Amino acid sequence: MIDRLSLGVCMLSERSASGFVSYQVDPLGGLQGGGDGLPCVLPHGFRSRPRDPSVGPSGELVEGADLLVLHDGREAHAWPAQDPRWALVLPDEGEGGALVYAALEAGAWRGASYLLIEGDDGAMTLRVPYAAGTLAHEIAIDPTAGTITISHGTGTTITITAAGLIELGGASAVPLALAPAVEAWAALVVAGLAGLGVTVPPLSASATKVLGL
Repeated sequence: MIDRLSLGVCMLSERSASGFVSYQVDPLGGLQGGGDGLPCVLPHGFRSRPRDPSVGPSGELVEGADLLVLHDGREAHAWPAQDPRWALVLPDEGEGGALVYAALEAGAWRGASYLLIEGDDGAMTLRVPYAAGTLAHEIAIDPTAGTITISHGTGTTITITAAGLIELGGASAVPLALAPAVEAWAALVVAGLAGLGVTVPPLSASATKVLGL
């Protein structure tokens, strides 16, 4: 039975050979040292490990992730809480929304890969930055516009419109037409040219088709 709760800072997270995760907690939150590793308590189907505390210019520990410690007599378990170091780099999920993220660091850069579900309309965004945050891949599902967009970090995009059409490119996207419609039009063109004595190869031999549309 839980008889007491306390807050601390995660000094270290470890995964054992048996697959279980434990956290070393600074019970005073002063980043002066850590106690024994505590087994973690996590929701079913979800596991996380906070990053170690940040180090200042003189080698001192300056900031770390919070832990909620659940005490049961002489036993204790740890529950990972927020990490203030990433508060400003995360998007706003809005009232009713939710966010799952991984804390990323590369030198002085600090960012996050995340799955965002916005509370206002349920829009979903999966974003993965790379190259120290200068580029990012993204998948966005927009229920208001009725679109699904896949964006490469270099700017290339694939968008499925509300009408079910596929557009390739960026701002000047190129629409993909349905293969049967294109083939029917091409057959008329081939027949017309044949009447003029001009022979052209069939569409299936000179073009790439996107199946399943």
